[in-house]
Amino acid sequence: MLREAERATRERGVENIELIRSSSYDLPVLAAALGRFDLVTIGTAFHFMEPSSTLGQLQRMAAGGAVAVAYGGTPMWLRPDTWARALRRVLENRLGQLSDADFTTEALQSAEDAMDALGYTKIERWERTYAETIDVEFIIGHILSATSSDQIPPLNEGT
Repeated sequence: MLREAERATRERGVENIELIRSSSYDLPVLAAALGRFDLVTIGTAFHFMEPSSTLGQLQRMAAGGAVAVAYGGTPMWLRPDTWARALRRVLENRLGQLSDADFTTEALQSAEDAMDALGYTKIERWERTYAETIDVEFIIGHILSATSSDQIPPLNEGT
């Protein structure tokens, strides 16, 4: 994601940005350097984070602001479509058995539970349903954003 962000900022001539490679575990150290935010958004990567400590730190960093946890829906390989079942077979051939658990549902519930326990004052869940045409590049991006790099084995020459 950082590589893509660097490419996009270069192409657009954006210079007033600093990209930081870090994790939610680094928030206590980063908080002093980053300061206060009006809005913090967390994407699908939330299921890789510890909900209470992450949301607790973000609550302090966005005091008076908002924290939003956003997901793009059920992972592609869990959808009932023929192409999605074929995608799952390909992924399982490369990665081994995939879980049937929808981490979107689990992560959103853990976010809401942690927010409630931490005393967040307004917790809302919004859902939007839409249809879109996707291509192979979108599918690859989705898979790479939903898995960690150590889960994706390198392609062998000639494969």
